[in-house]
Amino acid sequence: MVALALEANPALSWRDVQHLVVRASKPAHLQAEDWAVNGVGRKVSHHYGYGLLDAGLLVELAKAWAGTRPQRRCSLRALRAPR
Repeated sequence: MVALALEANPALSWRDVQHLVVRASKPAHLQAEDWAVNGVGRKVSHHYGYGLLDAGLLVELAKAWAGTRPQRRCSLRALRAPR
C-alpha cells in the first residue's frame, strides 16, 4: 500500500508516510477492549494500532499531501554533579 502512495506522490518522505498511514487507518469493526482516544483525538489500540489501513484513502491523501514540516531536534546537555 505504501508503494501505491509513493506512486501517487513520489516526493513523500518516510515521515510523510507515517502521517498518512495514521490518517488512513480506521478502527471500524475491530473488536478490542483497549481502544482509547490518544492526545490528538485518534482512537488507538495495543492490539490493532490505529486500525485497518484503507488503501484507497491512503492514495487519495498522498495525492494531496503537501509534506510535513521539518523535523525538530531538541537536545539537553545534562550536568554531571559529583556525589
